[in-house]
Amino acid sequence: MPFVTVWLLVLVPAAFACWCFAGFVLRWREQGRLLATTMVPAVAAAFYLYADYWTKRIAPAEPGWDIFFALVCFFTGAFTVVASLPVYFLAERSLGGRAA
Repeated sequence: MPFVTVWLLVLVPAAFACWCFAGFVLRWREQGRLLATTMVPAVAAAFYLYADYWTKRIAPAEPGWDIFFALVCFFTGAFTVVASLPVYFLAERSLGGRAA
């Protein structure tokens, strides 16, 4: 399977689980559920990639590759926010009234 497909198959259930946890267990309002649904998976994805890079890192031949990979991890987190935002809107539309 392509990497993006696997990423979304893990990301969508994780974002929905974060929404359910924030909505039903923590009883957060809309803004808190939005942050939980989008930022928790984004930070987890970016941190996972960065930690994976540092554990397998060898000294680079040219300086600057660490910054390049840090930017790649940052953009991975940003794309994770974009991908998990529809999960938030669908969850709010279908279950938002029950979580409040």
